[in-house]
Amino acid sequence: MELSDGLLLQVSNGEQWCNSWKHPNEDVDRSTSPSVLRSVARTWKEGLLNRKRPFVGRCCHSCTPQSWEQLFNPSIPSLGLRNVIYINETHTRQRGWLARRLSYVLFVMERDVHKDMFTRNVVDNVLNSSRVEAAILKVATEVEAVTSQPGHEHKAVSKVKQKARAFLQEMVANVSPAFIRLTGWVLLRLFNGFFWSIQIHKGQLEMVKKAASERKLPMVFLPVHKSHIDYLLITLILFCHNIKAPHIAAGNNLSIPILSTVIRKLGGFFIRRRMDETRDGKKDILYRCLLHAYTEELLRQQQFLEVFLEGTRSRSGKPFPARAGMLSIVVDTLCTGAIGDVLVVPVGISYDRIIEGNYNSEQLGKPKKNESWWGIACGVFRMLRKNYGCVRVDFNQPFSLKVMNRKSVPAFY
Repeated sequence: MELSDGLLLQVSNGEQWCNSWKHPNEDVDRSTSPSVLRSVARTWKEGLLNRKRPFVGRCCHSCTPQSWEQLFNPSIPSLGLRNVIYINETHTRQRGWLARRLSYVLFVMERDVHKDMFTRNVVDNVLNSSRVEAAILKVATEVEAVTSQPGHEHKAVSKVKQKARAFLQEMVANVSPAFIRLTGWVLLRLFNGFFWSIQIHKGQLEMVKKAASERKLPMVFLPVHKSHIDYLLITLILFCHNIKAPHIAAGNNLSIPILSTVIRKLGGFFIRRRMDETRDGKKDILYRCLLHAYTEELLRQQQFLEVFLEGTRSRSGKPFPARAGMLSIVVDTLCTGAIGDVLVVPVGISYDRIIEGNYNSEQLGKPKKNESWWGIACGVFRMLRKNYGCVRVDFNQPFSLKVMNRKSVPAFY
């Protein structure tokens, strides 16, 4: 064999091995593979993607003893892993040449997402809640006392109510099922360009899907926060498995023109990174009550929430200490009896390589750059030029917050 033939054989073998890495569920033509490559591929499959791999994601048997056996059965660990961004005709209801060419479009169109899944009349319900009405009256009384204009209470209340409505319009999400479908197709095509794979365990998603369909309770996802891609990853994975898209608590630093509309249509709602933003430095009672009432209304309508407990992206790759801001609102809503129960789902996300880079400049003390369209465009261009390896997303077994052992985690009560 000549040297050039040998090099061609090595290249073709390398391509076959890469395809088996990226698409582990595809059957490889083993008759044309050398025995060494076949052995390596089989060992890799059995070692990394096979059903014998230890199952992770069970809830704590001491903190949540009643949730330990719920939603779980012995067959779940054997379901194995799946590459979410690999779609072919077997993932659709159609077969044939055309189905193979349009598999991504067919897959997205067959997902179960419709308008009735999401909230209705949220703004009016929040403004008419007793908590918000009391806050409006209190703020109006303070304004009237400061301006020294007694007898104008009705006018002051009207102004504060208009202010509250403006706050809500800036905050609330406006979920669009059609836009979620379009974004799902775009993300599936884009992620195939710069990720080898996005791996999830089918057993973990089976428990989440079972909880969403059978328990009829609001659910709170608590992911780690390492990248801006985190928002999109979780929404995409849930969309691909016919699970309702969550409402995502996003910082108001992302509320920039056009992007804010996109985020709202995908389920994002904007909250202040700091609650004390009044001119005199006092607590903004009105804003806090609106955020509390809005979160309570979402939970009452059995919507799913996605809350990043760290509050910001990790710059070191290690999780930051949790901040109980949004989660404390959920716990307070449960303790006041506004909702019967809520399911909590911790989510772990592991990247081979983070898209934003290594944050070296920020770790050396340089200030964080504000989000802008120029930064987004540069980030997308940088993503399309590189490969970022694999992503692994782990969904914990949903557990009930109501039956959690309060002696084990007293900080939230």
